[in-house]
Amino acid sequence: TDVPANSTNVTAKPDVRLSIDKIITSDVSDVHVGDSIVYEITVTNNGNSTATGVNVTEHLSDIVVVTSAVGPGIWDNTGIWHVGSISANGGSAKLTLTVRVTNTGTVKNNVSTNSNENKTLVNDTAPNVPVGADVKLNISKKLITTGPIYAGDNITYVIVISNNGASEATNVKATDIVKGNGVIIGCTDQDGFDYGDSGVWTIPSIASGKNVTLTVIVHVTAEGMIANNVTAKSD
Repeated sequence: TDVPANSTNVTAKPDVRLSIDKIITSDVSDVHVGDSIVYEITVTNNGNSTATGVNVTEHLSDIVVVTSAVGPGIWDNTGIWHVGSISANGGSAKLTLTVRVTNTGTVKNNVSTNSNENKTLVNDTAPNVPVGADVKLNISKKLITTGPIYAGDNITYVIVISNNGASEATNVKATDIVKGNGVIIGCTDQDGFDYGDSGVWTIPSIASGKNVTLTVIVHVTAEGMIANNVTAKSD
């Protein structure tokens, strides 16, 4: 008599093993506010089954904004790249992500991925990028006094210091050097603030795209030439 053999059904689970790699492809040796950083994110499926519903979550620094995302799937502007499916045995998907720096500080960046078949998050971190301020000071000086100038007269110069950078300029130090037969006797800004007669004046800050106007009075002490040079720098 035949005895039937016992059998057990086996359900094989999908074999999805994701890895993620994030690198910086742009030059970040000297990054300032307003510059761009380019990242390349690669998700690879090292398993024997197709990965479906693959999502990549970008944990972006709060001092950057995304300006471009190029790759398969959908970038939804909330920090999630909806990749879709990735084939088995080394299939991969790549995203080129460009961000613009909006403030000083350190750009930190972490990225993670999972799929429908494997919910375990896989992470990678790109190197931190220090960001410096973008301050571009421009200075101009004009003699306002017209006509003949004699010993004993006062003459007026107007100095305009502009910040053409993307960052606020702080502790702007203006130095006015008068040589020859003249001495500084006063300096005020456009709001009437009196900076005194030292020839070295510290302006607390100049916002991006703004300027400060200084009116400088020089007393002519004797006949002869008066040379005048002004410089400005910030922290």
